[in-house]
Amino acid sequence: MLSHSSSSDERSTVIRFARHLPPELLDLIASFVDSHRDLLAFACACRAFKRLLIPWHLDYRLVRCHIDRQCAWSHLVERPDLARNVRGVQVYDFRSSMQPLPDRVPPAVSRTVVDGEAVKTAMSTPDKLLGITHALRSMDNLQDFRWSTGWSYVCPNEIEKQLFAEFELWAAVSQKSTLRRLEVLDLWNGWRPPTGFASEFTYDSDTYPLWSISNLSVVRLSNVRFLQQQGCILRFCEVLRRSPTLESLSLNVIDRSFDLLILLRHCQFSNLRQLCVEVGSRSASAMEAFARLLEHTPTLEDVRWKFASTVRPLEARSLPALKRLSAWEYFDSGHDTFGFDLLVDEDLPPRALETIAGIRLTPSSLAMLGRVDSSALRRLELSGFDTIGLVVEVANMFPRLTWLAIPSIDYMHDYGGVTNEPVHRAQFADVLEALPELEVFHGISLFKDPDLEAGTDYNDERALELATFCPTLRRVDHWDMNPNTVVILESGGEHVTWRVEKIPDYWGGYIP
Repeated sequence: MLSHSSSSDERSTVIRFARHLPPELLDLIASFVDSHRDLLAFACACRAFKRLLIPWHLDYRLVRCHIDRQCAWSHLVERPDLARNVRGVQVYDFRSSMQPLPDRVPPAVSRTVVDGEAVKTAMSTPDKLLGITHALRSMDNLQDFRWSTGWSYVCPNEIEKQLFAEFELWAAVSQKSTLRRLEVLDLWNGWRPPTGFASEFTYDSDTYPLWSISNLSVVRLSNVRFLQQQGCILRFCEVLRRSPTLESLSLNVIDRSFDLLILLRHCQFSNLRQLCVEVGSRSASAMEAFARLLEHTPTLEDVRWKFASTVRPLEARSLPALKRLSAWEYFDSGHDTFGFDLLVDEDLPPRALETIAGIRLTPSSLAMLGRVDSSALRRLELSGFDTIGLVVEVANMFPRLTWLAIPSIDYMHDYGGVTNEPVHRAQFADVLEALPELEVFHGISLFKDPDLEAGTDYNDERALELATFCPTLRRVDHWDMNPNTVVILESGGEHVTWRVEKIPDYWGGYIP
């Protein structure tokens, strides 16, 4: 790629030279450019590049679509020369957390999802999986694979076929030496093999292809079936051990039989930057192993956890590089400083945290927050607060906040467990006034259903009021308090508009 310091004459000379290169050579050069931004800049250099690179490369870098959209996979099977340009694959169904994201398929693929409804297909699930598998086999440069589905094994006669199809799919993925990111989400549905059922294609086999994957940088698993069995957890540990450059690990397992201790006891992470763990287990030994992992992984910058039991205070000087901390409980333990004791570490300077999530505001936790660099914090998510006055105080402590979230409840009539007294919507005005840079505020509905009488006029007036009162605010809660739907504010001079927008599911305490 050309450097920014190159003169215009040098750039023109290079472009004139490259313009006369054979298309096959340009195609080869583009195959070494992984970044979407760099590839777009390459394509925009001249019309000749644009005609080649956009339809052959940019349109194929990411494929994200519904599992039923078989024409996308058939197209890639028929065009292996274009399939090798794919870097990312994301497969979902309508129960998946990827659903709010728009589909990304090559323009050559005909549209098969209309108005959010999947076109009915007569294909069985095993046949759908095999169709995707055939396409994956041609993706020689695949780097990012995200699998998010939630079907059930409803037909006993199909179990063996589906297990075989999954086996073949993972065999295709495991052969990609370029794979660096693996996400498997929402698969667990409580299914277990019938009594006496045996198959060579189940996860509890040392030869299962999933266990041969290595050199991953990002791993994200949510309720996957293969973490239900102790033997599979140990095999998954081998995958992590063969990934010495692992930087991000996310585990979300609500099954209380999952033994986090096995995983943590057998793994060490020398380059880990992000760790997200959400489990339903109450194992004290697992919590101790988690605390030790935090104490012995100084590279961690982003730590998020949600447990059914508490994590003990960490040793002094733990997590020196920490920038983002999220600590949540499944059940209120009564400890308002749960997980946040590490903020008070006299052996370290005030922590320059950018994000804090899960803390309950009380006088004692407010004192802890006093140990945080007030100029660094940008995002604060509260699990509760004793009084609205404490929220105003924390807003004054951190005036550079751009994101503030509180629990989404009825603060006038159903506030128990979150705050000690009712809070009128108008009382939050003092909070917003103290945050001149606030962009996102979640927790209370500031808009009304436009289908109600005068709802649209009310929302127009509220949007104008918010733009005047808090000019940087751009995102607030939907009137239905749906976590996947928000209201977006757009300001253009004196004209202010609002619209509804979908957002993906979130986990680990963070709203995206």
